[in-house]
Amino acid sequence: MSGSHEVRGRVDGGKAEEAGDEHTDEQQEIESPGAEAKELNQDEEVEVDLKVSERPLWSNSKVNRVEAVRALEEEVQPTAWGAASCIQACCRTAGLKERQRQAKRASAVVARSVRRYMVRRRLRMQLSEVEQEALQICRDHMLECEKVLRIDRFFHQSPNAAVEKWRLARSMLAYKNVVRALYVHYSSQGLTDPTHAFKVSKLQWLSLCTEARLCQNLDNRISLFKHVFEQSVKGTDLYIPLDVPSEPSHMILCDFVQGLLEIAVIAYPSNRGWVSDSWHEIITSALQPAMVKGQLAANTSTPGVAFDVTTGENFRVQWAGWNAVPSRLREDMETIFGHFAMMQQYDMEGDSMNISEFMDMFLALGLIDGSLRLQTCISIFVRCNQFEMAHFLGPAISGYKLEERLQMSWPEFVDAMLECGMIKYGGEAGSPFQALMKFVTAVSSGWHRFKALRVLRQLQSRDVKKYTNTMCLHGADSVQPLEPGKRRITLPESALPSVH
Repeated sequence: MSGSHEVRGRVDGGKAEEAGDEHTDEQQEIESPGAEAKELNQDEEVEVDLKVSERPLWSNSKVNRVEAVRALEEEVQPTAWGAASCIQACCRTAGLKERQRQAKRASAVVARSVRRYMVRRRLRMQLSEVEQEALQICRDHMLECEKVLRIDRFFHQSPNAAVEKWRLARSMLAYKNVVRALYVHYSSQGLTDPTHAFKVSKLQWLSLCTEARLCQNLDNRISLFKHVFEQSVKGTDLYIPLDVPSEPSHMILCDFVQGLLEIAVIAYPSNRGWVSDSWHEIITSALQPAMVKGQLAANTSTPGVAFDVTTGENFRVQWAGWNAVPSRLREDMETIFGHFAMMQQYDMEGDSMNISEFMDMFLALGLIDGSLRLQTCISIFVRCNQFEMAHFLGPAISGYKLEERLQMSWPEFVDAMLECGMIKYGGEAGSPFQALMKFVTAVSSGWHRFKALRVLRQLQSRDVKKYTNTMCLHGADSVQPLEPGKRRITLPESALPSVH
């Protein structure tokens, strides 16, 4: 029993001591609140020391880095240390060279990009200058080509559109006289209306394409020619001067050039994609032979009238015998010239006659017949204006409004009368003077007949009454009632039928 009491007392004493220790610990915590924090810091330092101890010896030391390296050098063998130094130097050199190479490559890429941008920019500027030069060629020498150069679909197959435009402008300028001579010739074929002089209709366009033997390998070439005509007369107002009228039924000069180029691209395609090659081919293969053929046909069929308006020969009909014409006829011719020269006043003086006035004179005086047609009158008019025509085919910038450019003066008018007399009465008259006398007499007779008809029209318009058709609708409301004992229609008894 005493032993058990001793054990129990010891246990109780231990518990008391533990309680006393806990009490003291709590009192210490109360008395020193930072003690626990110090213990935690010590534990963290121990953990850090354990982690640092895993690193190499030279990195665990608390001394300076240089001293650590020296200490490491003393521990490592000299051969291994030299090899490590060489390897480190090589790595540094390789890294430096790699960084330099990357910087150089980046600078080269930037320089190449800048150089490419500058080259492209300079090339674009040069191409725009070339294109502007091509347009300037048209504005300075051949105004009707500007419409063709503005149509981009002609140049989509060429490697360089700007250079091709410049090349086409130069090629068109080289064959300027051929194109304008054909335009003048075919615009006067089968002409019936003086207002359409020097304008190409659809029938005249088909005549040119047929006589030049264009697109012979195509079965539907007539439909193609019509389609090209309809396509060429569109969008013309943007490329012509404001005072030049355009009609969808007739081609003017820029439409004529576009139509020829359309046919050239179809009939003579270029392997290089150059539209200038197609233009050169259609000129040399089709249009020039057609012009030569037309010259020969005109010279053999109608003597005295030639189609050759490109030679520039000095054509002047000698009219020294004009003074031998009776004064009455000369006065009539001067009156006729003054009257018809004032109909369409293109010139300020009124002392010249254009092509429309010249044709109106022949129509009004009844001089057109089977031997003298309007086409012949245009040919005579063109031949008598050879100097103006030579300027039109050569140095003239604008090819529009040819009816204003070609003006016939009085000496040229007398030459035209002699030409017409030779054509109309060449076989009957024995000499040019007799042919001139017969034609001048016919012109004077037509003038007097024209004046008589004009006076007769004036009298008829003054005396003849003008009636207007009116419709009267009568009904029960509009008709007045009759008075008692009156009838609307009264017939005498003699007019009534007999009952016997």
